[in-house]
Amino acid sequence: MRVSVVHSSEINIRKCYAEIREKLDLVDFKPNVVMLFLTESTWMFWKAFNELLQKRFPEAQMLGIVIEGYVLTRTIHTRGVCILLMEYDGDVRVFHEKGKGATKTAENLGSKIGRGWDLIVLAFPAIYFPGKLRLGITFFNDRRFYGKFQKVNETERMKIMEKYSEYLDRTNSVYPMNRTLRILARKTGGDTPIVGLNLLPLQAATSTPFILANYRFVSPGAAALCFKGRINAYYSDIFPERGKSYEETLEIIKGRLANVEDVRVTKKGLVIGEINGIKPVDFLLEKVKGYEQLSEEELKKLLDEGKLQTFTPYGVGFVSEKTFGFTVIGLYPYPINFYPVLFELDYFHDEGIFCGEHYKGGVKQLVRTFENAKEDSEFHFFIIDSQSIFSFGRSLFQIFDVIKLYSRNYFGIMLQSPPFYNPKPSNFMSEIEKGIHYFAAGSTVLIEFMRK
Repeated sequence: MRVSVVHSSEINIRKCYAEIREKLDLVDFKPNVVMLFLTESTWMFWKAFNELLQKRFPEAQMLGIVIEGYVLTRTIHTRGVCILLMEYDGDVRVFHEKGKGATKTAENLGSKIGRGWDLIVLAFPAIYFPGKLRLGITFFNDRRFYGKFQKVNETERMKIMEKYSEYLDRTNSVYPMNRTLRILARKTGGDTPIVGLNLLPLQAATSTPFILANYRFVSPGAAALCFKGRINAYYSDIFPERGKSYEETLEIIKGRLANVEDVRVTKKGLVIGEINGIKPVDFLLEKVKGYEQLSEEELKKLLDEGKLQTFTPYGVGFVSEKTFGFTVIGLYPYPINFYPVLFELDYFHDEGIFCGEHYKGGVKQLVRTFENAKEDSEFHFFIIDSQSIFSFGRSLFQIFDVIKLYSRNYFGIMLQSPPFYNPKPSNFMSEIEKGIHYFAAGSTVLIEFMRK
């Protein structure tokens, strides 16, 4: 297996493109895998880089996404372009599916992938931010459904939230982590690890996030890079093991999170209707002084400028009814009534906790998954939680003190906390369904390519 990482951190797009082109000229092998990673400073020029790679490597299996940053040897970059080129020894193939509703997309993609793979890397939008027309329709439906929600009894409220969740699914607005991985795992036999590249930019723009699959634009949809051969995948989060009961998990998690408060949540499907009897955003504004709710026009303007913030230190956490695992959804003062959630809520207790900070503990815990690395490994590719940029600042560079103990040849990207499906049992706090792991912050996935 041969690997090359081609990158440029140039802010000037012409210089960046020229540097990438020159470095591609020096690649002395024919890759069968091409992964294009664009950042905030370059994603709007994706067509130029996509065409360049297609001309150079037309037969390669290709996947392209937007990331928050990338990790090279002893350096971390948040600007420019990075391309991972691999001459993989085993079988590899990219599959994609576009725009038939989130659930239908996952089902169709899973059927295309089929069984027999050793690892699946799945790219999908956690939330898709549409153009102005679709966004206006979504705001209208949010008001319409919520108006009905406020006037009916508890049973009817559940039905309304379920219908609104179906609308969000049908319009590709939300690809819930647990449902998406659950469907893919079932369709592909249940014995193949799935690494999720759930795309949610820290600063969102109109018609993002987007995905490229074999040089095609497939948003709003999903794509999978599938490997067969000597390859491993490992997952870790920064928390202790989950409890063996609802009460035990809450006791553990309250010792790790800051500013914790018990809350009662009215929820169904993909949305939260109320927290402690009021709208979710009103609850947030009541708890966090200084926050102001965005107007619809302000949100649209920020999306047009590519500056809509999605990162927040505040959130509501839930304990899983199936595993007693725990996860969190961030809260931000958007101009909405129903609050959409990145995972399907029906598998969690209605009692939750409001918390103001997701991290307690050392930065080195963030990459403890490298402790699983094998001695006969050849290359490591890892996905690290992008919110760690804010949580750890410059101390994030301490991850290299751990990585150097286990790997000499590695490359990493920074994304919204990666979900993971593992067919093998585990006791991670973030295992929210059997085999399915997700937490809003502090997760890392390591993909290990072994010597042939």
